Amino acid sequence: MDIKKFKKPPMIMRPAPFWAINDRIIPREVSMQMDDMLSVGLGGGFFHSRAGLITEYMGKEWFASIEAALDTAKKKGGYLWLYDEDLWPSGNAGGQIAGMKDEYRETYIRAFFLRKGDTEIPLEEEEVIRYAYKIVKREKRVLDKFQKIALEDIDKEKGSERLIIIRGYGPRTTWWSGESNPNLLHPKAMREFIRLTHKKYYEKLGSEFGKTIPGIFTDEPNIYRSQGQFPWYEGVVTLYHKWTGRNLWNDIPFLFFDGDNSKHIRLLIHRAFLRQFLEAYSKPIYEWCEKHRLSYTGHYNAEDSFEGQITNHCGGVMAHYRYQHIPGIDHLFRQIDGVLLTCKQASSASRQLGIKTVLTEIFGVSRHTNTFEDFKWLGDFDLVHGVNFFCPHLAWYSAKGRRKRDFPPVWNYQQTYWKELPALNDYFTRVAVALTSGKPDTKILLLHSIESAIAERRIGVGCIKQTDDIPEYDIKEAEILDSAICKALEAILNTGYDCDLADESFIEDMGEVKGKKFIVEKMPYEIVVIPPSYTWREKTVALLEKFIINGGIVIVLGKPPEDIDGVQNKKRWREMLSFKNVSCLPNSVESIQNKITSLYPSTYSLRSLEGKYYTKTYLQHRIDGKDEIFFIVNSDKEDERHYTLDIANAGKRRLLKLDAVNGEAYLADTKKEKDKLVYKFSLPPAGSLLLMLSATLGNFKKDRISPDIRMAEVVSLPPSFESERRDANVLVLDRISVSYDGNTFEKENTDWRVRKSIAERFGLQDAVRWQPWVSNKKGIFKGKGGKIVLRYKFFS
Repeated sequence: MDIKKFKKPPMIMRPAPFWAINDRIIPREVSMQMDDMLSVGLGGGFFHSRAGLITEYMGKEWFASIEAALDTAKKKGGYLWLYDEDLWPSGNAGGQIAGMKDEYRETYIRAFFLRKGDTEIPLEEEEVIRYAYKIVKREKRVLDKFQKIALEDIDKEKGSERLIIIRGYGPRTTWWSGESNPNLLHPKAMREFIRLTHKKYYEKLGSEFGKTIPGIFTDEPNIYRSQGQFPWYEGVVTLYHKWTGRNLWNDIPFLFFDGDNSKHIRLLIHRAFLRQFLEAYSKPIYEWCEKHRLSYTGHYNAEDSFEGQITNHCGGVMAHYRYQHIPGIDHLFRQIDGVLLTCKQASSASRQLGIKTVLTEIFGVSRHTNTFEDFKWLGDFDLVHGVNFFCPHLAWYSAKGRRKRDFPPVWNYQQTYWKELPALNDYFTRVAVALTSGKPDTKILLLHSIESAIAERRIGVGCIKQTDDIPEYDIKEAEILDSAICKALEAILNTGYDCDLADESFIEDMGEVKGKKFIVEKMPYEIVVIPPSYTWREKTVALLEKFIINGGIVIVLGKPPEDIDGVQNKKRWREMLSFKNVSCLPNSVESIQNKITSLYPSTYSLRSLEGKYYTKTYLQHRIDGKDEIFFIVNSDKEDERHYTLDIANAGKRRLLKLDAVNGEAYLADTKKEKDKLVYKFSLPPAGSLLLMLSATLGNFKKDRISPDIRMAEVVSLPPSFESERRDANVLVLDRISVSYDGNTFEKENTDWRVRKSIAERFGLQDAVRWQPWVSNKKGIFKGKGGKIVLRYKFFS
C-alpha cells in the first residue's frame, strides 16, 4: 500500500454528505456551505432536494446555486455530486412522470375470489377488472384446473367459483404534488424521467460531468406493493412469453394459489418482473451515465431483508448492482443488527464486478445524541464488510422550523461538534484507502438463497368472507431463510475469514468452474457454502456438479435442497451430495466454524487468547503485492476483547500498526514463534485496528501504548459551581404559547405541537406535506391562514 496516499488521501474518497437543500437557496450561502464542508474534511456533498424547498426544483435559481457550489468546489479541489429526484424515492421527477398519463402511474394487480352464487366484486377507486377465470377443480388452497372466461360472463358463471384479477393504480399523494408514485417497470415512463432529470442536468452542467461532478445518486427506487398486491406493467405479458415461452395469464393464478408447478411458475414470474425493473430503470440510467461520464450510484429500497427485497424488487437487490458504477446501501439508525446482509450483498457484487468503491448512506435516523464513538462504531462495521465511501445523512442547508426534525443527526454548521469532524473524516477516508488497496483475500462463497423464499411466497386472495380454504398472504419462509443465511454468514465471518455472497443471476450470467475454483466473474472461490434452502437454478446446480467432480469443497447447511428451479429433483441432489468433498452440517455456529477452520487454506488466524472465536469480531484481509492488510473490528459495544493474530510466512516483512487518525505508521510489538509472527493485542468496545504486513523500508517508531480510558473515579458535582464558557451562550426556545386574538393564550407546549395546532385551526394540515415551491407555484393554500401571536417565556 502506498503510505503517502494513506497519509494524504485523495479528496474524491472523502465522505460526501447528503446536502439537504430545503429552503429558498442563495448562491452566496451555498458557496459558503460548500467551503465549510471542505474545511472539515468532507469531499463535497450530494445536492439533494429535501422537504421544505422553496426555490423551484430544477429552476433558474436552483442551477444558479449549483453553479456557485461548483465554483467553490473547483477552487478548493472538492466535488459536487448530483441527486436525481425532488424528495424520494427516485423515478418521478417530482411527480411529473406519474402526472403525464395513467399508464405511467404505479400499477398493481390483486386477486378476488367469488364463491358459487356470489356476484359482488368490491372495487376501490380507479380499479378495473382485468381478467377472470372459472375454477373447475380446487382442493382448498390447491388449484387443479381453471379456464379463462370473458369479463361479461362473470355473473353468468356464478354457478362456479371464479378468480378475478383486478388492476389498480397507486393513490395520488401530496408528497408527489398531488400525483401518485411512478411505474418503474414502464420503459417509456423511465425515458421521460431521464429526459427531465439527467438530460436537463447535462444541458446545464455537462462540461463538469466526470470532473467536479463525479456522479449522480438514485434513492430507494422500488416497485413495492403491499400485502395482497403484485406490481404490474401490461408490457410484461408479451415479454414473459418472449423470455419463458409461456402465457402469463395462464400462470398468474399460481401467484395466489398453490398447485402443480406453482413454485416453478412463481420463480418465472418474479424473475420476469425483476428483469423488467432492470431493463426499464437500472440499465438505461447506468448506460446513460456511462455515456455521459457520470458514475451512477445510490441505493435501492429495502435491501436489508429477504421480505423487503421480494416485495420491493420481485427478487434479490444484488441484480441491480451490475448496473451501478458505485453500488450503494442505506445504513439507518444507531444499530448494526440486520445490516450485515446489506453490506455483504453490495460489497460481494462489487468485488465480483471488479468495482472497488461501495457507497453507504450512513447515520440517518441515529439522532442528535450520536457520539463520535457511535459514528466510528457504525462506520467501522461498514468498512470491514467492504463498504467504503461514506455519504453521511444529513447536512441541512437550513434548520428552520420543521426542517430541524428531518431525520438527524445533522452534519453542517448548525451542529455543535461541526469543527471537530476533521479527525473523524480523516479516519474514515484513510481506512478506505487501505481497504481499496490491492485485492480482497476471500476464498469462501455463500450462495444467496432468496429464490427459495420466492418459490414459497403466496400473494393471497381477497374475498367477501375469509375462510381457511382460501389462500392468505404468506411470506413467512422469507423470514426463516433470511435468518438462516444471516446466521451462517455471521458464523463464517466471526472466524476471521472473509466471505462473499453470490446472487444467482450473477452465477447465471457470469459463473464458471475452472479446476477447483468456483468463479463469479472476477472472483475465484475455493469453498462454496449452501445455506438452508429448497431450490436453486439449473445453472447453479450444473456448476456445483462440475465443481464437486473437480474436487471443490462444498458445505451444505441444514436440510439439503431437493428442487431445481422449483421442480423436485431429489435424485440429482443425492448424487451430488454423495461425494466425499461435500459436507452436510447443521446450521449451527459451532459446526460451521469448526468445519471452516479445518478446511480454510489460510496463512493467518485470529483468535481470543484462549483460542476461541468472538462474536461480532470481523476481519478484512487484503493482499497488495507483497503487502498484506488486516482491518480488525470489535463491533461489541459492551466488552473489551483480547486477541492473538498469528501470521505464517511473514519472512522479513514487519507488522505495522496504521493510525488512521494521524496517518502515521508504527512498528507493532510482535514475537516470533517458530515459523509464525505472533501479535497479541486488545480492542476496547467498538474498537478497531488497522495493520499492514510489509517489506517497506524505513525507520518506524515503536507502537504506542494506548491510554487506559476506562473510568477510574466518579466525581460528584456540587449543586452549584462556576464554569467558564468556551463558546457563545445559547438559549433554546422550544416551548410556545399561541394566541389567535392577541389577548388569550393557549397552554404552553412544544413548538411542533403548537405548529400542528395552528395548522388544524386554519385548515392547513396538508401544507406540511407539500413541497413549498409546488404549493406556492400552484397557489394551493392562497388566502388561508390568519394572524397569530406567539409568546416565549424564559428567565435570565
